[in-house]
Amino acid sequence: MLSQFLVRPFAANTFWEFEVISAESRQTEDGKWRVKLSVRAHKVVVDTEGIESDVSLDENVEIGVFSGVEDNSKTGPLYLSMHRIVSGDQEIIVTTTEKPERVVVDPRNLLIDLKPRDNVKKLD
Repeated sequence: MLSQFLVRPFAANTFWEFEVISAESRQTEDGKWRVKLSVRAHKVVVDTEGIESDVSLDENVEIGVFSGVEDNSKTGPLYLSMHRIVSGDQEIIVTTTEKPERVVVDPRNLLIDLKPRDNVKKLD
């Protein structure tokens, strides 16, 4: 009985793969910044035999928009919120009050992504 609780969490490893394909920003008439990013996402499960399987992704994932300040721990993000991310390509549009410099999917690395560097895109 106890063994099922110990084995079940390790029966499969789950990995998320996010990639920011493109990102752009433009200042609006009211002085705010409109940020548009295109994201590709999918989810993979690897069982105890090492067999990978794509599984449907339909989850809330954090999206962050940051300024050009190197140490955002003092200033914080310009925008940080959960967005519904599904398998495949999607477009996300957010608004900030200051000029953004980069966007990040899962900025706090809450999900296991084997290539987290492609979760980030600098804005022009």
